[in-house]
Amino acid sequence: MTIPSAPFTIATVFSSSPFGGNPAAIIFLDVDTVPFDVLRGIARNFNQPMAVFVKPIEPLKPGQTTIHTSVRFVTVAGNEVELCGHGSMAAAKALLSSPDVAGAGITEIQLQTKTRGIVRVHVVAGGLLEMVLPVGLTEPVSSEDEQRVASTVNRAFGRDVKIKHIARGGEGFEHACLIEIDESEDLQGSKVNTAVFGEAGYPFGLNTITSNVSSKTSELNEQFVSRMFSPEVPGGEDSVCGSAHCLLVPYWYKQKGLERGKESVAKQISWSDTTPRKSSSLNIFLAFTDPTPTFMATLKLNWSHGQHSEVYDLWSWSSDAVDRVVRTTKRLRANLYEALAGPNADGELDQPLLLKIARGPQALADLKHEAKIYTKDLLSLQGVVVPKFYGLYETRIKGIPFGCALLEDCNTGLSKPLLDPREVNTQVMLAICKIHQAVQDRGVRIIDFTNATRHVCTNAVPTLYHSLPRGFFCEELVGMEKAFGVHSDPASISQAILAAKKCWG
Repeated sequence: MTIPSAPFTIATVFSSSPFGGNPAAIIFLDVDTVPFDVLRGIARNFNQPMAVFVKPIEPLKPGQTTIHTSVRFVTVAGNEVELCGHGSMAAAKALLSSPDVAGAGITEIQLQTKTRGIVRVHVVAGGLLEMVLPVGLTEPVSSEDEQRVASTVNRAFGRDVKIKHIARGGEGFEHACLIEIDESEDLQGSKVNTAVFGEAGYPFGLNTITSNVSSKTSELNEQFVSRMFSPEVPGGEDSVCGSAHCLLVPYWYKQKGLERGKESVAKQISWSDTTPRKSSSLNIFLAFTDPTPTFMATLKLNWSHGQHSEVYDLWSWSSDAVDRVVRTTKRLRANLYEALAGPNADGELDQPLLLKIARGPQALADLKHEAKIYTKDLLSLQGVVVPKFYGLYETRIKGIPFGCALLEDCNTGLSKPLLDPREVNTQVMLAICKIHQAVQDRGVRIIDFTNATRHVCTNAVPTLYHSLPRGFFCEELVGMEKAFGVHSDPASISQAILAAKKCWG
């Protein structure tokens, strides 16, 4: 196959020095048509930590301010990665510096990745670039992985390290591990044997070791310091890793109670051979583009099943989730429990809930799908025709994924019961209709509530063929159904309006 020549550049990111930061090769090739074997070979030849292949752009149109193109990231080892922070920044800078783009007033670069959506890079004051990266979730590791990671870290540092927390990356970051060590371990000054992270059987390809920075040791008022180790990068240690900060930033914002949207400073350091390199500082802030911001919440679950009672710590990134303590009280079926909840272990558990559990990868995936339906398609119907959704929490129990969804207990607070089975069927059908209407944008709109008054409805469903005494059905809705219902006589619009006016007075 004949490979045409392609323009390229090499850029270093997160540094004011050409020999600092993290370098990347940017090659302009059609990523949709060039075979991956070719991309792999080019990446190896450049011998840079990351090769970023950027699809050439079309000529700019008058007034255009945004560039959208496709990218692929390939490491020097020849492996494709889903997302690369410094590679994205380098690609954006290369595009903005190209002769056809420089000075054209472009304010945003949109880089379409193969599997991780769009990475956006904005041009801000002073010509600086600001990159938007996805928030990475962390979750507990299994006891086996925890022991393996701790042992590997100790061997890497050549001593017993004070490890405060070990977590694995969640969806999209399953290859990553975050390890917090005590500040006294002097992360910056420690020589690390990077080869141990590439040993056969070690479960993680990206290993970020991080520690807190106190005001006494801070140089630039940074909130945390980190180093990233991976067999995928030359020398086993990455100078500055944007992907690692997808996990680091939300983790430390939660740990330190930092205000979302407020800019902070992070510092990443690395070694070159036997000496530390100059550290790189990143201005960071945690913000959410979703209308309902999310942040990690925890759940302490006292789960009683049979004669056994166990306590588990779970986490959640659901927009409705808050820190809770929950105790199951009654098993309703295999995966459904009645429970009581409260804000903390010291307070009274007095909020009735239903707890739906999932064990195993497929069951948890199904529960996540259900949670997405609750929080997206049926959000407006929560507490109306579907239960209120209070969050999805997850953990691993003996290495097996485990999750639970907290739902409103719909058996509490009921007014008068439904005694007529036909009335129950009518309400079921109306509820299903509301669900159907929730996912489409069509139907009748009721307007003009100028003279409306609040109506205390005994039963908000019309019942034409009822056998119940007054007080168990709504007489006003019966009148409306006579005018508009399926059993009404065919009438013109004007007749229907007159009937409605008569019903409502």
